[in-house]
Amino acid sequence: MSSELKDYCKIIEKHLDRDTCEKVIEEIESGLEWQQNEFYDNRTEKSFAPSEDDEECEMKCDTTISSHPFLMEKIKDAFYDYVIHHNFPSVNGWAGYSPPRFNKYSENQKMCVHADHINSLFDGERKGIPMFTGMTVLNDDFKGGEFVMFPDSKNEFRPTLETGDFMVFPSNFLYPHLVAPVKEKVRYSFSSWVW
Repeated sequence: MSSELKDYCKIIEKHLDRDTCEKVIEEIESGLEWQQNEFYDNRTEKSFAPSEDDEECEMKCDTTISSHPFLMEKIKDAFYDYVIHHNFPSVNGWAGYSPPRFNKYSENQKMCVHADHINSLFDGERKGIPMFTGMTVLNDDFKGGEFVMFPDSKNEFRPTLETGDFMVFPSNFLYPHLVAPVKEKVRYSFSSWVW
């Protein structure tokens, strides 16, 4: 196993084709309301927006879109590819993976630095810890909105992600990341987590 954290960030290029990405954007923009992204504080057991000055992205999880079954298969394939690629001796499977959570970043919106200790996946019946995060960028015609792994460190990593690219990385404190503010147009993406 590698001792370089960046080695566990894998990009599967063009995992979704451009037409599929455009269709998903059309579907998620119709009908349902977006809500502001919030983080969960285990100490207070409450969700919160990082600060009044931060314009966090908007999010929603919509399993009713017609692309949902196809996206779930593609997400599963990407996670399998990641595990096989790394041949982790301690990973012999997983209990499940989440439906895509869609994120929409309008101008000046961002996502603050965080690690994916996602507890909203677990409802009492579903139990586990998030092992891996998968993230797909659905468009690349915006300015700004860069994905930054290990921000403000000597290992800072800013991968170039194009429409349909799927990036996988461990969901733990060693992988802090953020999305920089969008400067022009709208950035769309989705994330999923394995537990």
